[in-house]
Formats: sequence, structure tokens, C-alpha cells
Amino acid sequence: MAVVIEPLDGFSKLSPEQIAALEKSLGHVLPDVYKRFLLTHNGGICNKRLFAIDALAQEGTLAYFSGLKDDYSEAQLETRDLRWLFVEFELFDEPYLSRLHPDLFPIGMDKTNNVICISISDGRIHLWQQRWDFGSDEQSITTNTYLISNSLAEFLEKLR
Repeated sequence: MAVVIEPLDGFSKLSPEQIAALEKSLGHVLPDVYKRFLLTHNGGICNKRLFAIDALAQEGTLAYFSGLKDDYSEAQLETRDLRWLFVEFELFDEPYLSRLHPDLFPIGMDKTNNVICISISDGRIHLWQQRWDFGSDEQSITTNTYLISNSLAEFLEKLR
């Protein structure tokens, strides 16, 4: 059975202009494959959620892919909105995203609030165990980041 991605409540179909505006506001150019995913799904919850983290010899559970909520308000952002990661962590003065490798862009969360990321340069999918990342040096940026798939399509295919 193929992976089915159910839409998130309050997350309507996106236009290319909305994605371009997101890229401009966040200062990131997203990989084309991820832009196509947003245009098709705008985030969502998958019917299959388990994924392998080979480097840790364990499994993770995908909670959701982030999208862009229809009504944007910093005061009412929810965690599934891509903008929440950038706004919320700044509001609480937590330097989480400053510790994320600059080539990685957050696209979702697992069930334990670790971040699913896509590489901006090559489209590979990584898991960032940010809840265990307390350092601020170069080693902490890579120590808790694990390759989980060579592409978004492969990640979706491997979900079980």
C-alpha cells in the first residue's frame, strides 16, 4: 500500500507565489523537490509513519510534515506551520535553529519533537535530534544529525 498524506486542518493548497514569499521571508531557497511537495500536499500526516535511523539502529515515528497555515499570525502560529520553527524558537530565546546545520531546512517533526530536515544542497533527508543538542560549536551541529534517506521520494517510499 502506498503512502497516503492526509491534509492538515487549516492548510489549503499553496501557490508558487506563496512558496516564493516564504523563501524570501525565511531567507532560504528551498529544493525544487520540496517546493513540489508543498504545492501538492502543503504538509500533512502520513498513514505510514515509521522510518529507520540506520546510524542509531533504531526507528523513528513521523508526526507530520509541516506546511503553511491559511491564517498567518505570529500570535496564533501552530507547531505544524513552517514559520513556527523560526518564530517560536526566537520568542523563547532558544538558539535551536542557530545550531541546525545551515544546509538543512526543517520540514517536519517526529513523535519525540526531533526535526525532519531536507538538505538544501542535495535534497537528502536528515533527522536532527535537537532535544539532545545542547552545544553551540561545530561538533554539536553535526553530532545529533543523522541521514535517514537519500531523497524525499525515498523517505516516503520507505515509511511503514
